[in-house]
Amino acid sequence: SEPTNGKGIRTYPYSTDRAINPFTFANTNTEVIPHGLGSVWATILWDLTWAYIQKYGFDPNIYTGNGGNNKVMRLVLDGIKLQPCSPSLISARNAIIAADQATTGGQDYCMIWRVFAARGMGTGASSGAGGVGPNAGGTNATNQTENFTQPTPGTTPATGSNCTSLGIDYFKNEDMIRIFPNPSNGEINIRINQFAGKVNLQVIDLNGRVVYSLNNTDFNIEKSINLSQLQKGMYVLKIDGDALQYTKKIILN
Repeated sequence: SEPTNGKGIRTYPYSTDRAINPFTFANTNTEVIPHGLGSVWATILWDLTWAYIQKYGFDPNIYTGNGGNNKVMRLVLDGIKLQPCSPSLISARNAIIAADQATTGGQDYCMIWRVFAARGMGTGASSGAGGVGPNAGGTNATNQTENFTQPTPGTTPATGSNCTSLGIDYFKNEDMIRIFPNPSNGEINIRINQFAGKVNLQVIDLNGRVVYSLNNTDFNIEKSINLSQLQKGMYVLKIDGDALQYTKKIILN
């Protein structure tokens, strides 16, 4: 019965915004077991989820869709199948990376590493007594060391992966596209610098239902939409247009 910006029962609410949720891997050493420690892992998976949605979009078909939300759900479940019994968080991370390699040939290898490294689960991180490496493990949950290093192309563990090919997509650059205010009381402004053309706008709730849509609407730099008729909560704003696909989480207060 808390508002959408409520703290909840955990130390921090789940958010990709580091000002709201500053968790890094080192916090697993001090968070209460099991749920506090688990919330650090879930925070990293939340970051991974939104990285996939930003790259592949959001598909409201939660069962057989092909959006980033579908892809990351399958990835994590496949990782669970590959991880060892009694996994450490490091071996669980490695299993997710192995699942991407097994199912896509490592298509999202660099993005996955970038997300994990940003929260302290980089290549030099260790988990418990197991040390660093592909089989790092151990049952000591208070002896974990964070590291923010990403793989270097052409070296272990990045052999065969070209992480230098990761360019910044024009329409995924937060300096070029803005959704504001967010959170909002209903009125939301969408600004895409240097863009004019036709777009399709959809607002999707967390059950996958399209609750607001504008089809083939004119867009010239900036457009406002009024969502005050919707209930308070979290939604996904999806924008499609000529050479443009963008997905953003929005919150209505």
